[in-house]
Amino acid sequence: PQDGWHSFSRKGKVLVTGGSAAAANRVYTVFNGQQLVAALAEAGLEPKIVRVVGHIDLRWSNNNTVFKEYTGYLDQKFGGSIMLPSNTTLVGINDSQGRAARLTGTSILIGGELANGAADAQAGYTAWVNAGKDPEDYPTWTRNIIIRNLVIDAPWDVNPEDSANAYADGMTLSRAQNIYIDHVSMSDGDTPDSLASDTRHDGLLDIVRGSDYATVTNSYFFKHHKVTLIGNGDSGRAWSDAGRLHVTLSNNFYDRLGSRLPLNRFGQVHMFNNYIYGRTDSAVPADLKFGSGVDPRYQSNMLLQNMYFEITGLATDSFCKKGIDGGNGTNPIGFRSSGHMMLTDKGGNTTPVAWDGQ
Repeated sequence: PQDGWHSFSRKGKVLVTGGSAAAANRVYTVFNGQQLVAALAEAGLEPKIVRVVGHIDLRWSNNNTVFKEYTGYLDQKFGGSIMLPSNTTLVGINDSQGRAARLTGTSILIGGELANGAADAQAGYTAWVNAGKDPEDYPTWTRNIIIRNLVIDAPWDVNPEDSANAYADGMTLSRAQNIYIDHVSMSDGDTPDSLASDTRHDGLLDIVRGSDYATVTNSYFFKHHKVTLIGNGDSGRAWSDAGRLHVTLSNNFYDRLGSRLPLNRFGQVHMFNNYIYGRTDSAVPADLKFGSGVDPRYQSNMLLQNMYFEITGLATDSFCKKGIDGGNGTNPIGFRSSGHMMLTDKGGNTTPVAWDGQ
């Protein structure tokens, strides 16, 4: 589609094609993790279409005959992640029973193609700019990716940094541009509730470290706490994040989630036509309890339009603070919000209430 930040660049409109120009030998159908990794490695930066069929769990090997859980940080980082290179379409193909393709036991990483052998992204970028070259031509960013029709289970971290910080995300965009994500379902999957906490889970879908021009549409996010981080730090990130992180979030269903819908630093974010459902009553398990919604923070700039909030147990006068916190007080650049509807059972309010504010 032409609508959404994914179809823009600093040099004008672009058409995100993913791997649609793939040669016949660059169209792959994969049934296990080893086939998926091999297809991406073989095609490299060439246009490629990778069709996922069935349930692929990266913890299985030898043609899905040997299962091995990750045992440590490096084991999970290198064995439990898949990096998508530029010019890729990753698409799920429903099976004969109509079940969607599913990825488990892995983090999907988009970004990280460092140019000129630079070990440090900022140093390489600075040297490029100091040489008088166009910053947008610096080839460190992964570009032109389409992801569609997949169920993605966020991995649980076998070795978190501490009691409040896990490492592994379901999907991370880092130094990624012109990315279109559509009809994706993301959650904690079948991870036991005893592990579904901040200690073991990080983000579902994070867009960070200079990523730009991304659109997420028609997707379903559920059973998770920290959902989406746009910009992952205040200090030391302006070189990569200021003026970037253009993101569109539209027509998505956020179902019984904890927070970060999204949390935004530096991002220039347009949200519209999203449905946010949550429960705050005490009977709800911790991993299904609504904590907070849209969270604009440092140097963020947001436009929210025509959102629908259905939050059980949330008083109407708490809506701004819990649902849309435009007055967070952490130096956003701009925040505009209008045309929303809210439904709650608190105080007998069982009909939608229009909310139109700035």
